[in-house]
Amino acid sequence: GVAESYDPTVEVEYWRTEYRERPYYSGDYTFEDYEPAYRAGVVSRANDSNATWLDAEPDIHASWEKQNRQPKLTWKQARHAAQDAYNRVPMRTNKPR
Repeated sequence: GVAESYDPTVEVEYWRTEYRERPYYSGDYTFEDYEPAYRAGVVSRANDSNATWLDAEPDIHASWEKQNRQPKLTWKQARHAAQDAYNRVPMRTNKPR
């Protein structure tokens, strides 16, 4: 399953190198500003690989707020990063290593 085959450290490192290439990226923010959103998306997908983004988003939003008590990004800004990470986990885990 998804939870067994993904490595959150690998995912975070992937986003560390890729985040500047994403359409939602703003030079006003650093990777550290986006990281809690990426992490919340990855962890949520690993915990419930069958949920759609729309079903998972409320829990991901709550997790992001819990991890990130004084965010520089609003959820409206961060949600794109969380969704990106959420959607990447199954794509990555389905590829041979």
